[in-house]
Amino acid sequence: MEEKKEVTEIATIAAPGLSVRDLKARVQLIQEVIRSVMKEGTHYGKIPGCPKPSLWKPGAEVLNMTFSIAVESLVENLSEADEKRYRVTCTAFSAAGVKLGSAVGECSSGEEKFKWRKPVCDQEWEESPVDRRREKWVKGYQGQPEKKIKQVRMESDDQANTILQMADKRAFVAVTRKVTAASDIFTQDIEDMEHIPEDGEATTTATPKPQPKKEAMDIAAFREITSKFAQKCRGCEGDIKVGDKAMYNQKIKGVYHPACLAPKEEAPTLKAVTPAIIQNLEKMAIAAGMKLIDRIGSDGLQELDQIQPKYAEELLKEFAEIIDGKNQ
Repeated sequence: MEEKKEVTEIATIAAPGLSVRDLKARVQLIQEVIRSVMKEGTHYGKIPGCPKPSLWKPGAEVLNMTFSIAVESLVENLSEADEKRYRVTCTAFSAAGVKLGSAVGECSSGEEKFKWRKPVCDQEWEESPVDRRREKWVKGYQGQPEKKIKQVRMESDDQANTILQMADKRAFVAVTRKVTAASDIFTQDIEDMEHIPEDGEATTTATPKPQPKKEAMDIAAFREITSKFAQKCRGCEGDIKVGDKAMYNQKIKGVYHPACLAPKEEAPTLKAVTPAIIQNLEKMAIAAGMKLIDRIGSDGLQELDQIQPKYAEELLKEFAEIIDGKNQ
């Protein structure tokens, strides 16, 4: 059985308790940083099927900088003869040196994406020792029948630094979410989830029903007012203070921040896989220590032109995370 990666979050808050006012201010500051500083695709990302965005290491670094939090890492080498495995404990401290909490992250070369690759040719597979090669069933592509693919083991020594940095990243992101009270805004990074069901695979939780789009409100029905008392915005539920400008609707008896009535632009998605995108994927794959054709081969694809937009986005994120780990 393949050994799965582990990410254990442990946080013991030692700092003085925050008042409700301070806690609200902290959450509002995080939301403002997300809007003004962070960029989707760089600091965080949205994962299909997840209700909350996924926090990435660059985003965690921004949050720690915002709250003047320092993070120290303690590394445990759990490697064996044919496996590189590291456990990292990240501990967060306030600017005053108070311990805020800690989290543990692990990474191993025994994980699927670090363990197997497509052989260069059938001869390489045949000449590989029996315990360093395998045939794996994969689902067919675009309605094609299931099939077996050949794979050979990758050398764990070549990935030692990547494995170490990935373990550190997992612990770093986990402790940041806990001590900044950002867990209600962000989920753990997608690669740290124990299992993501594949298409067609049974799950223990019901698939959320698609929510109907909210109809755009008639802006003409609102008029600008100066709030005479503190109240809540019906759009974002944020505070509207005395003297703040707000938009009032007599019919619904509610007030909104002006920005909450502005039309929201949907996040851009990749609509087509162009030759430039394929070229970029190949460069990123090499920087991540693999060949693009080998990587897609592990998923049952044989040609680069079989890459579809959604799959390309997943590959881009995967390569970026591996490269980020190598560069630390």
